[in-house]
Amino acid sequence: MRRAAEQATKAAQRTADERERLHLEARAVEVGADNADLQHNSQLEELDDLLRATLAVDEHVDFARLKKPFRFPPFAPGALGPPVPAPDWRQFGLLLRPA
Repeated sequence: MRRAAEQATKAAQRTADERERLHLEARAVEVGADNADLQHNSQLEELDDLLRATLAVDEHVDFARLKKPFRFPPFAPGALGPPVPAPDWRQFGLLLRPA
């Protein structure tokens, strides 16, 4: 009987040790998540500070001033510039009747 009591005590101790180990692992995961949240909040605060600082300065950009006006080159039609002469219907062998 004494032996069974010792085995039960050892089993209970192992169970308690396992529970403590699992608890510590869970806490470590929670702490890691909390640290990640703090890091994320820190980055958000930096972005907020940057936004506040830039809103205080008037940095107006006039895009119309930045545009360069487009200048069309003069039209140069080349060989297509002069009109094509009207066809001479006699070349086609058509007889024209006077109207």
